[in-house]
Amino acid sequence: MQEAQTITKGSWRRMKKNANVIVYYKASNGLGAQLRQTVEQIVSRNRVEIYHTVSGLSGRLHRPATDSVVVLLTLDKNDLADIMAIQDLLFDSRIVLVLPGHEDDILAIGHSLRPRFVSFRDYGFQDVSAVLRKMTGSSALRKQ
Repeated sequence: MQEAQTITKGSWRRMKKNANVIVYYKASNGLGAQLRQTVEQIVSRNRVEIYHTVSGLSGRLHRPATDSVVVLLTLDKNDLADIMAIQDLLFDSRIVLVLPGHEDDILAIGHSLRPRFVSFRDYGFQDVSAVLRKMTGSSALRKQ
């Protein structure tokens, strides 16, 4: 019989510091480059995976993603609907969701993904940066 592994407070911190960040945004989304730059200021580039299609993201989520944070930047309601099609793959993921607008239907769809944090495109990425820093255990901005 397998022994249960105990996670001590110190080992949890080590796991968080090794967190990978999986980022999704459509290639045509001009804000995507800004988001990528924001993420790469927090975690090293070799721990960031970028996907521009839902099928690419789906393929990645089929593989184990231990201690990963998934950042989803949605372009519009259709983009959000495409992500909903793979919501089962996101079930155990720590999600940071950036929504395209404040409409009730978009909020309802977004919250059904059970994100840890929700932001909006028109807010910029300062709040996303702060949340990612906390979720990954990064204490300060990385030097470029």
